[in-house]
Amino acid sequence: MIESLINRFDEWAIGKVWYFRLIVLIIMLYLSYKIISSDDYYSLFSGINLAFHEMGHIVFRFGGDIVAALGGTILQLLIPIAAMIVFIKTPDFTGIPFSLLWLSSNLFYVSWYMKDASAMELPLVSIGGGDAYHDWNYLFHHWGILGKEIMISNLILYFAYGIMLISIALMVLMLIRIYKINKSED
Repeated sequence: MIESLINRFDEWAIGKVWYFRLIVLIIMLYLSYKIISSDDYYSLFSGINLAFHEMGHIVFRFGGDIVAALGGTILQLLIPIAAMIVFIKTPDFTGIPFSLLWLSSNLFYVSWYMKDASAMELPLVSIGGGDAYHDWNYLFHHWGILGKEIMISNLILYFAYGIMLISIALMVLMLIRIYKINKSED
């Protein structure tokens, strides 16, 4: 499967210009730096992430309160994964590492939201009016693990760092491969 994907990438890379993708890498590095350096950085992903998070509560409402509370995070994480799958199938391989970066940004936000479960200092949003509730306070309390949110959020945070590093490494490898493939074509 991986060999097939590499072959598809090599075919796709013929004629592609590496330096246009270098701009994407620079944007990815900038966004990564900003996300890592501040818990309250709002990137170009922030509004999109929040919209999908809130939509997830509506989409998963059918499953009751627990599933609806989880639904925000579930949909927020599924959308960048779905985008990555679309880029693989299209193929538009430059979108794959960018989708991974989007996923990692979501994981950073989920980690920050989880970490706030006891303090509940983050501003909350409610669709359709009514009182907003803190998903992770509700879920951790329901599961009897409220007070363990720092440990859990740190696990998510480390996973977010890993996905971010993978996204950047993948983009660098793609740039090198595109350069080599097209250099040999000259």
